[in-house]
Amino acid sequence: MNKNNLQTDTSATQIKPSGLPDRSDLSKLYFTPKQSTVTIDKKPHILDDTHLSDTIRAYALKIGLLIPLPFLIAIIPASLFVIAVTQATLFAALPLMIVCGVSAVLVYKKVRILIDRLSLPSFTFLCLQISCMMLIVPSIYYLSELVPAVLWLRLTIICILILTTSSLFCWLFLQLMLNDTLTNKTRARMISTIITICLISALTYLAINLV
Repeated sequence: MNKNNLQTDTSATQIKPSGLPDRSDLSKLYFTPKQSTVTIDKKPHILDDTHLSDTIRAYALKIGLLIPLPFLIAIIPASLFVIAVTQATLFAALPLMIVCGVSAVLVYKKVRILIDRLSLPSFTFLCLQISCMMLIVPSIYYLSELVPAVLWLRLTIICILILTTSSLFCWLFLQLMLNDTLTNKTRARMISTIITICLISALTYLAINLV
């Protein structure tokens, strides 16, 4: 069998690709990015001491002022009810009483929303707060009677003292419930101490009035 050998044409000139022109000087025209000076603000951690302290202070003021607000607002219609309402005008005062009841429901709904944001049991917190307030309010009323003032000024003093005391109790309970460094036994002991002080205050008021 004869083999057919293909011979290449060596006489053909090889075509070389034309070289590209040097454009390295154009790189100077491009924008050179500088190092970014923008810093990303990091959200403070919930367990950070400073952030936790600010959170407790803000929520204690909001919740502490809202909790006694329905009772303070109810003082005015209650006073009018005792002074001016008779059997004939009883039904005329019902709309005002309904408005006060609806306002109380809306206020406590807002309070529960604030407490839920802190991931706290709202029922337990409200029971502690309201119980302490009910025990301490008689002593506040007694102290206000010692001030020689007209009725409206005395009521103003009572309202200020109740709002201040409520904010203080709220701050104490938030400190105890949100402080992870405390054990459950220590937390329960300190809460019991606060309730005991309020109970002693209420018993002292009763003892003074019975004498």
